[in-house]
Amino acid sequence: MTLATNNLTDEVGTGSPDFPNGMPTSAGDPIVESGSNSDGGWTRWADGTQICRSIAFYIDHTEAVGSLYRSATGEAQTWTYPNTFSITPTATGSSTSTFRWVTVLPSVSSANVRLLAGVTGTGGPCDFMTTGRWK
Repeated sequence: MTLATNNLTDEVGTGSPDFPNGMPTSAGDPIVESGSNSDGGWTRWADGTQICRSIAFYIDHTEAVGSLYRSATGEAQTWTYPNTFSITPTATGSSTSTFRWVTVLPSVSSANVRLLAGVTGTGGPCDFMTTGRWK
């Protein structure tokens, strides 16, 4: 994301010493808040859009289900978002390893996540992202 400044002081406030011409922007939309905590990071835009990114998850996938393997507990793990949404967001996940897929079932404050794989293994790396409304 490239940050730039513009003159949005009438819309989002009077600016700050760090951004005297207004808030930073991404693709022309002003960012009003961003941050991170132990659950991941988030960015909020003035139009009400919010994106949350997870910390890295390492999920074991040792339980056989047909010709696949899934999360070792047979139950989804929970990712608590670093910031909540006003309505259920859309969610996506990925794994950086070959022959692994993730499933994500989102709610307004967390998502159930699971790893599926073509081979058994431990510590499958995954990350997740949600996009939705914060206001």
